[in-house]
This record gives sequence, C-alpha cells and structure tokens, in this order.
Amino acid sequence: MRVVGRIRIDRRSLLAAAAACLALSCVVRPSAVASRDLNRVAPRPLRDGAIRESLRLASTETVVAYELPGSSHSYLCVGRGPDSAGDYGLRLQLVTVEQGKVEMAFASRGMQDTYAVEPMMFVGTDRVLIVADTATEYSWGLVAFEFRGGQLRDLGELDVARRGSDEPFELENPLPFATARIANGEYEVSFATDLVLHPGGVDERRLPVRDGRAHVFRHSAAGWNLLAED
Repeated sequence: MRVVGRIRIDRRSLLAAAAACLALSCVVRPSAVASRDLNRVAPRPLRDGAIRESLRLASTETVVAYELPGSSHSYLCVGRGPDSAGDYGLRLQLVTVEQGKVEMAFASRGMQDTYAVEPMMFVGTDRVLIVADTATEYSWGLVAFEFRGGQLRDLGELDVARRGSDEPFELENPLPFATARIANGEYEVSFATDLVLHPGGVDERRLPVRDGRAHVFRHSAAGWNLLAED
C-alpha cells in the first residue's frame, strides 16, 4: 500500500476499480442487441413439378404451394379440408415431401368463407414469420404463423386491414406497407399506412397515420396488441 498525503491508496483496490470500469465500458445497451429486423420476402410458388404431382396424388386439396426459406422438404400450402361444421374453408398447411412421401405436418383452422389467402414472409436467421391476408371481395384481416425448427406455429389473428376509400367494405391488404422485426424476443409488425382495426366488426375503428409514425403491433402470449403511441 502507498500513502499519498493523507489518502491511503490500496493498489489492489485500484486495479479492481479499473477492471470494473473497463467492463462497464464494454457493455452494449440492451436496446442495441434486443431487436433485429426480419427480411421481407415475397413467397415463391413451388416450381418442382414432381413435388406438385406428389401433392396432387396425396389428395391434400392444395390450391397453391410455396417454398419455405431454409427448408428443402417443407412447403407452405393453401389448401382445403377436412372440414367440419365449425371448421371449414381454406387453411394454411405445412406439408413435408421426402422421396415422394407426403405428410401433412400442420393445418390451421379453416378460414370459413374466405376465398383468397395471400401470405407474406419475413425471414430471420432461424425462423420465418408468415403473415397472410384473408379476403373475399375485400380484406377480412390478417393471420400470423411462425415457421421454426421444421414446425409451423399459429400466432393468431392480426385483425387489421387498410382502408382503400371511404366506400363501405373498401378494405385492402395492408401487407405491402408492412415491416417486421424481433424485439425483446417478441415479433413486432409495423404498418406505414392508415389502418382499420377489427375490419367489418361491430368494434371497427380507424387508425390514421400521424406525423409519419407507423402503427406497431407486438405479439405476446395474449395475442397481437397495438403499442401505445407517444
């Protein structure tokens, strides 16, 4: 130990304090590492004729099949059946095809009278967020799924559409205006356009864009929620 004037300085304490300061200077703020953007990718229709034929022969009632980024055997399909009284219509399916053998790995609930399902993919390093517009003559809102580890997980309804005009039911697909990211382990989807929340419902309401700020919806165990705006 050295004595300087009336102050006692412990060399070991100085070294420990210096090491602590160095460690603090290397810490990255949580906000800098807690979020990462997902790449928006338009789905690619399945081009392999042999696999399309396998799907047809397996009677999956596939309407359209898409390639899934990062997977060589799994395909996202829009298909039908089997239907029941409360579960009918088009549905999203995860289908695997290996050596001509077809397996239905997942099928969502039927989307009832919807006759158009248009997905958009947001691709990360180890997962794909799939958000699909459901529609008849107008948008009924969105549904979301996660493809990860070879499995498809239902993330529930993201119940928004885009207002096309002031005419009744002029509701459009909002996905052309969407971006997505993972923030603090949860998905966030942002829309840089005027929206309608709960389109066609008794609690329908408009969400205009203000000051150029996008509407942000975050997924949690409770579903999709609109983040409060400042």
